[in-house]
Amino acid sequence: MQWFKNIIVSKVDLKKESHLGPSKLEDDLLDRKNYIMSKTPNQLISTGLNPFKAVTLYKNYRQHINPKWQDITCPEPTVEQWKAYYSDTAANTEKRKRKMKQKIE
Repeated sequence: MQWFKNIIVSKVDLKKESHLGPSKLEDDLLDRKNYIMSKTPNQLISTGLNPFKAVTLYKNYRQHINPKWQDITCPEPTVEQWKAYYSDTAANTEKRKRKMKQKIE
């Protein structure tokens, strides 16, 4: 795969500077493209919004969005997202309290 080291972005430049003929070069490039495409997923799977961000959008920004787009842009969080938000908020509050105590002492 010596040609791999000589790769240049433009096909015209590749044809001029490669010791391989145009047909061999195009076949190799097509093989490389097909190989790369076979190793990538067809569709990326989204994990969704962070629960903290979903609740924050709903609480703080929904009121400023046109009512026509509110349900699309800032939908109401699910029960699981609310629970995750409250548990995360409670954990952060406890951390802040501990830091304040350490500063005082």
